[in-house]
Amino acid sequence: MRILFLRLWSACKPTNLSKFWGNTMSQIFLILIAAIFIPSGIFAETTHFTGVSSTNNFIQFNGTLSINGQNPETGVDEVAVFVDDKNGGEIIVGAVTAGNTFDNYYLISVYADDEATPEKDGASVGDTLIFKVWDNQSNIELTLLENQISIVPTNSLETPVKPLVFQASYGNQFGFLNLNASTIVSGEQIKAVAIPVVTLPGIIGWISLLVGISIYCIRQKATKSGYSG
Repeated sequence: MRILFLRLWSACKPTNLSKFWGNTMSQIFLILIAAIFIPSGIFAETTHFTGVSSTNNFIQFNGTLSINGQNPETGVDEVAVFVDDKNGGEIIVGAVTAGNTFDNYYLISVYADDEATPEKDGASVGDTLIFKVWDNQSNIELTLLENQISIVPTNSLETPVKPLVFQASYGNQFGFLNLNASTIVSGEQIKAVAIPVVTLPGIIGWISLLVGISIYCIRQKATKSGYSG
């Protein structure tokens, strides 16, 4: 299958197809070929995002990937999807390397939960999909915010809808879902990890912080006074 795809790729690379269909249609055509002839992730195995259970049912997302506005490193940077495991954590339900269809694109299969097994090993209908990116160069795992995921509708693929949740439309492909990861901390990310002052733990946390700063300042002042005396 891989040899057949590579032959098709050589004959139908975007620069040739674009003469007839334009860049967008060429990209869609090649992604569809990749989805038919090559299982997601065959070109390179993920090394950071691991532990995906490949169940019988899945949906697929595809689109472009950028990190800090730059092209990802093909076969090295990674894309993964997680869902809530209903036990206070997350479970991985799909993972691929960047460029597993062609450069700067990804095609990821998101697997459904196998109801025949007692444990949750995939996504259930209605589960919120959490997209993450592994930036190999920076050695950082990034959880994408909603504003870092953009939808570009096409005629050949089903259009994703935000918020992104798992659907029972098994085998369907959604796109384009373009991922724009960033290692630069934004104001929204800072807000997301800030301690909420209005909650009791937040109030206690801020009081503890202020008390700690006050004690430190008093000790520093006392130390300086002792040296001067």
